[in-house]
Amino acid sequence: MPKKKLNKNVITSSTTQKNSSYQGQQVQLNQFLARYSGPIPPPVVLKEYEEINPGLAEKIFLMAENEIFHRQKLENEMLKADIAISNKILEINSKEVKRGQYLGFLIGTVAIAAGAITSIMGQPIPGTLLGTSGVVGLVTAFIIGKKDSELQSAYHIKDSTQKKSDNSCQEINKS
Repeated sequence: MPKKKLNKNVITSSTTQKNSSYQGQQVQLNQFLARYSGPIPPPVVLKEYEEINPGLAEKIFLMAENEIFHRQKLENEMLKADIAISNKILEINSKEVKRGQYLGFLIGTVAIAAGAITSIMGQPIPGTLLGTSGVVGLVTAFIIGKKDSELQSAYHIKDSTQKKSDNSCQEINKS
C-alpha cells in the first residue's frame, strides 16, 4: 500500500486491487486517516470549520481556554481540600498527644506518690521501684511529646510555604 504523508497528522493511502468476483474490473479503495489530540484541532481542520460556520474556530479556542481554567480551578480546590484534611488530622493527633501527656503525668505522679507512701510505711524497696517507674513514665511522656511538637512545627513551616506558593499561582492565573 503506497502512503503519502500530507502533514504531521493526516495520512492518505490508496489501493488498486483486482477481485475475481468482479471479473477483471478494477476496484479502488481510498482511505483517509486523521488524528489529533488535545482540545484544539489542527489548523487544516480549523480552517474547514471556519469555512462551514464563520466564528466557529474562535468558539473552539474559547472552549479550550475555559476548559483549561476550569481544570486549574478544580486542581486548586483539591489541593486546598487536601491541605485542610491534613491540618485536621494533625490537629486530632496533637490533641491525642496532649491527652497522652496529661495521662502520663497523672500516672507518673500517682506512681511517685504511691512509692513515697509505700516507703514511709516501711517497705523501701517496693516504694523505690514504684517511685522510679513513675519518674521513668514522666520522662518518657515528655520526651515523646517534645518530639511530636518538633514534627508539628516542621509540618507547619512546610504548610505555610505551600500556602505562599498557592497564592503566587493564583496571582499568575489572574494576570
